[in-house]
Amino acid sequence: MTSTDWYDVGMEDAISGSAIKDDDAFGDSQADRGLYLKGYAEGQKKTCQTDFTYARGLSGKSFPASCNNVESASQLHEVWQKGADENASTIRLN
Repeated sequence: MTSTDWYDVGMEDAISGSAIKDDDAFGDSQADRGLYLKGYAEGQKKTCQTDFTYARGLSGKSFPASCNNVESASQLHEVWQKGADENASTIRLN
């Protein structure tokens, strides 16, 4: 049985746009919350960037929940909305 790399799990959750999970969500009594949160924070650094959120909006994807609680969340949401609006305009033109 392989052990879970909780740092990677946290990073993948943030990059995929998922909200932070609590320990119960894992169903694993061996979950390392500290490593998970460190990985999640690192994933937020990669995900919660204006170019990334704009691209998500432009491609029709939802705003990443992992960016809801970062300092720049309102700015990121505006950039995402701009991309989403452009996506909607493109769809209407086709």
